[in-house]
Amino acid sequence: MQKIIFNKTRFIIIGLILIAISCVKDNTPADCTKPANPTVVKGFTVNQGGSIQLSASGVNGAKYSWSGPHSFSYDGTNPVINNANIYNSGNYWVKAQVGYCYSDSVSVNVFVKSDSTCNLGDNGADFPNGSSGPFTMHSACSTGANNTYQINSSNADSSLLITIILKQKPQVGGAYTLTDNPSPADNEVFYQAQGSVGGNFYSKGNIAYVKVKNGQVNVIICSTNFAGLGVLSANITCK
Repeated sequence: MQKIIFNKTRFIIIGLILIAISCVKDNTPADCTKPANPTVVKGFTVNQGGSIQLSASGVNGAKYSWSGPHSFSYDGTNPVINNANIYNSGNYWVKAQVGYCYSDSVSVNVFVKSDSTCNLGDNGADFPNGSSGPFTMHSACSTGANNTYQINSSNADSSLLITIILKQKPQVGGAYTLTDNPSPADNEVFYQAQGSVGGNFYSKGNIAYVKVKNGQVNVIICSTNFAGLGVLSANITCK
């Protein structure tokens, strides 16, 4: 009877090769299991100059990708667009990615208002995040040096004082940039607030809306942060 002799070394090597071949992944990945769609706030409105705060959540282990108006793109959960302008209005889209698989895109409609009264009447002011207010202000206007236009507004009960200076009395309305320079440029408004805590407070770079109608000038700020004082809304009016 002929003996069959196994070459153990060769057998082990061949076995390892077979095992290795069986573990190699196919070049074509398996079909994706689509992740759930992100949870978002469907739509909201912000004032021009405010912040657009987007948020996506609800998908475990996901990364989020955003796109939107004005070539906007962002990879992350909570993108923020500061100093929003009209061109930032529109639909923002977000999708969740888990591994190499994507969810459907979900839209968030954002409307940036180019004008607002902050629901305040003429010469009304408020600290919307505070415990005091709203206030009724008393305003007087005058023409100063170099034809500047100045409004002084006060409320004795709250010790709130507001000083506003424009380069000249405006003839048409528009959006102006807040500055702490008492000699503002054409597109700027100097806005100084004083509160019961004392001192002068400013909000640089934010937006004030100027309205002009029948000789009356309204200077409006909406939920605007003044460093050291807090968030202030005001509709200061003078003829």
